[in-house]
Amino acid sequence: MATAIITGASSGIGRGVAKLFAAAGYKLVLCGRNEQELQATVRLCNSSRPDSDRIATCIGDIAAADACQRIVDEAIGKFKRIDVLVNNAGMLLPGSPPDGLKIEDLKTMMNVNLLSGVELSIKCFRHLMATKGCIVNLPNWAFYSMTKAAMDMFTKMMALEMAPHGVRVNSVNPGIIPTQVHSRRLDVSKEEIDEYYKTCVSQIPMGKVGTVENIAEMVLFLASDKASYITGQTHIVDGGLTLSHVTNAYAKFVLPNFLCNAQC
Repeated sequence: MATAIITGASSGIGRGVAKLFAAAGYKLVLCGRNEQELQATVRLCNSSRPDSDRIATCIGDIAAADACQRIVDEAIGKFKRIDVLVNNAGMLLPGSPPDGLKIEDLKTMMNVNLLSGVELSIKCFRHLMATKGCIVNLPNWAFYSMTKAAMDMFTKMMALEMAPHGVRVNSVNPGIIPTQVHSRRLDVSKEEIDEYYKTCVSQIPMGKVGTVENIAEMVLFLASDKASYITGQTHIVDGGLTLSHVTNAYAKFVLPNFLCNAQC
């Protein structure tokens, strides 16, 4: 049975990906900072396919010095193989762009949003070679897109390096997906959040925001043999938003208000 490592699995898109992979029969190593939320993800996965022996968890900050090695050790120690790595962990930090962002904040975002994924990919490389596995990266939108854009380029370069070894690397870029990243913000009312999504919808050609399941389905597809000839690509799942003009909803509602710590 194939084994998948999923970072940022305690909520949002990571939780949705974990649920779908569990239903598809994968053994899972789920990673996140919040133990209570991560256990909620485990229960959700078990509700679709009960088997406590096929899910392991790694709790802690993925940017910590030994975090990536602990994740790999957990996967190999318990399941003896790694077939899929889903780099989903990402975070936002307080700051009022552009002059409110501190260099230390940027370094923290770089560590979580980019360098942790790079390090984990490198540590998984030889295990993925053995299984002819794959990596799916999930760069995201918002101010921290600067660090996530670097992950897109890393995807392309890693795909070139790994292709001769039978390992595929792709990215999935979500559009407007309602998750706790929005609902956890300080000083933002439900009405403001609703207005934000309403403004977004008016600029999305398909006329609706996406769902966690929309993203999870793409990740599962890219991890499957059906995508065996796809590598080094960034797959945009946004209802056509990038085909239209750039949304001003983020500038209008997100930057002034959504300024507290959050992690996917």
